[in-house]
Amino acid sequence: MRSYILPFTLMSVLFFNSSLVLAKEVQNKTADTETLTAAKKLVDHLIGSTFIEQMAKQSWGAIASEVKSKNPDIDAAQLENFRLAFLDLQKQNMDDILADTPQIYARYYTKEELTQLYEFQTSPLGKKTLEVTPKIMGEMMPVILKKVQTIAPRIQQLMRERIKEKGYKI
Repeated sequence: MRSYILPFTLMSVLFFNSSLVLAKEVQNKTADTETLTAAKKLVDHLIGSTFIEQMAKQSWGAIASEVKSKNPDIDAAQLENFRLAFLDLQKQNMDDILADTPQIYARYYTKEELTQLYEFQTSPLGKKTLEVTPKIMGEMMPVILKKVQTIAPRIQQLMRERIKEKGYKI
């Protein structure tokens, strides 16, 4: 199992480093108002109320359990009122949390690209893509990791041979 860790780590580091280089290239790009407006529209769609509700739902379970354990006589209606208040607090603070995200999108995309992305995301295919992509990734990652575990030792051996062929010790 250990034999695949090095190649996988190297691939991850290379990917991360290339991402940092790209990020530094666009870091100083400032966007005009129209581009920022298009970016905000996309962000609002991608990270809209559904996302906030999902995030609140995931967090609420732990809070509800704690409230129930410390207040065994609490009724369902009061617990629901607290849940709705929690959701409202999440929504109120989401604007602050996401305030900088349109600028980030605007560094990487033009106004036209952001408009096209929004149009795609709101189309039937875009909606399906948002729905099924996490499922696809969930199925792909175990398959990819299994193949990496199988292929990595062979790649390591071939690399060792090449290094030795060039007269270096390994």
